[in-house]
Amino acid sequence: MTRRRLFLLVLCLVLAATTSSQGQVIYGQPASGNPQFVYSHWKLQDPAGDEITVSQSYLPLVGYVPLKDNLELQFHIANSSNALKFEGYDKSLSGLSDLRLQVTQSLSDDRFVLSGSVNLPVGKKKLRLSDEWIIVEALSQDFLSLPTRRLGEGFGFSMLAGGATMLGETRVGGGLVYQFNGEYQPYEESGDYDPGDIISANAGGDLQKGGMRWSANAIFTAYTADKQKGIKTFRQSPQFLMSVAGTYETEAMTAGGGVSFLVRGRNVVYDSTETILSKLKLFGNEFAINGAASWKLAPGWFAGPSALFRHIAANEGLLEAELGSASVFGAGVNGGKTLGEHFTVDVGFMYFTGSADAGDIDLTGYQLTASLLATL
Repeated sequence: MTRRRLFLLVLCLVLAATTSSQGQVIYGQPASGNPQFVYSHWKLQDPAGDEITVSQSYLPLVGYVPLKDNLELQFHIANSSNALKFEGYDKSLSGLSDLRLQVTQSLSDDRFVLSGSVNLPVGKKKLRLSDEWIIVEALSQDFLSLPTRRLGEGFGFSMLAGGATMLGETRVGGGLVYQFNGEYQPYEESGDYDPGDIISANAGGDLQKGGMRWSANAIFTAYTADKQKGIKTFRQSPQFLMSVAGTYETEAMTAGGGVSFLVRGRNVVYDSTETILSKLKLFGNEFAINGAASWKLAPGWFAGPSALFRHIAANEGLLEAELGSASVFGAGVNGGKTLGEHFTVDVGFMYFTGSADAGDIDLTGYQLTASLLATL
């Protein structure tokens, strides 16, 4: 066992519980910046032939700064441009996300990790209900693969703690995450809205056998109720995610894949007296499988294919909120080149096809990605 491998397990387990956090405390890792670009385009067509197109350009910037041994700072900020078109409707929505700063400390020979982050509300808020809200609603469709679905939010912070140890040849660990989300004004016509907090617990392990590495993880996430003017309005359903993955690596290539199953509970809707109006699954359970491979070609060059499949079960919505199952298949290729000791360029393309609402909506889409990793 190496300290690096043990600590990476701790960190992966803790940070997997929140999509807004990430980290990697490794001794001697230099400062780095990672500007990226992701363009996603989706077309939805109903049986009558009517079409809706959703597109998004997403430009995140991730930075890493080692402060001292076992202590690091990371930051993340992004800009996104979104467009929605249907039946003569052609609207766009652009703006910054919030700035997120995270400090991570490893302890006890990298067997424990503590992390804290803060969300600074510099992103775009107070959207126009007259036209901009419908773009955010389109982005929220869970069968669309998009890197971001929202812009600015309120002030918030999170606290993370985790640990790991060895059981024979298997590394095991677990962690806890608490995320506080402050009030903010999502739309011009609305007052301040409290989106509720998040609590997450996770556990998992990994096993290395020669060039093959297996890992398994489980994450349970619960949400407190959203509030408007101090009154409960909605509580997002609890979720339980289980995943298994494997990676095989040689000097010439790397290949891997994974399977996951996400169990979603029922969302709660309240009236003005905080009486429960409904308990329904607004999003169905989700099964996903993915795989990718990369070969080392000419010096510094690498390339390979990738594929994924997602199936989302029907929800339990009422009337117009009812939505049948969705299935999406994606296939693509990515590659890149290492430029000297300090730069790596990576580009990719993936094509999607499938259906939603139990086959009533045909889905097609594609995604272009580009990334530059620069280390000092």
